[in-house]
Amino acid sequence: MMGLISELYQNADKGYASNVVIADEIIYQMVEKLKSAGYPVTVTAVYSNMENYKELEDFLNASIAGSSGSAVVYEIHSDGGIWRYKYSYDGKDMYVLFARATWSDDDKSVITYISYTRIKEWRFTDKGWFCYELCVPEYPEVTEIVDGSCMVRVKPITEENRKNGTVTLTVDAVCSMILCDDAVITHELTVQFAEDGSFQYLGNKILDDEISNIPEYQYRFTNR
Repeated sequence: MMGLISELYQNADKGYASNVVIADEIIYQMVEKLKSAGYPVTVTAVYSNMENYKELEDFLNASIAGSSGSAVVYEIHSDGGIWRYKYSYDGKDMYVLFARATWSDDDKSVITYISYTRIKEWRFTDKGWFCYELCVPEYPEVTEIVDGSCMVRVKPITEENRKNGTVTLTVDAVCSMILCDDAVITHELTVQFAEDGSFQYLGNKILDDEISNIPEYQYRFTNR
């Protein structure tokens, strides 16, 4: 898979810092390479959509129905590396085989990490989130909490409605710490776009009295 994007990586401006960050434009060209080859692929950017998501969606729906199977998803990171997730379901339990591939100093692809973990619990929500909790070490095996919660956006994020030159989006505040709470708070955000691509904020409304779910602000500084 790294071979599909190797030329893009080699020709990219990687700067001189030890932690390479590839320009967004190049990252999305890498996405197009995998997309064109038919692979489910996403990036780490907020609100990004998964390309070729149907393979993962079909796998999850089949798993819900009790059918065994597997699906692979690729995630391209800002350093040009690719994280590979292979989800498999045997009719009872789900597992994830994870592999991380990065680039060496001489632009060769290398595998830096591999793990195979059973998923403790999972669900696929109506809003398109695949949420799961990995089996991780727990007390007293470890003294600090290990968070095994993960959330993957499967279905594309879509606009709810357009009117009079304005766009109203229904936005869900998601929380991976609670198994797949894909709507801790739901609110409507309304903006108006100008011809130059800029936009003006018009309003924001929290729905269904969910304002009560917002915790009180915790002050970081106090008067002495």
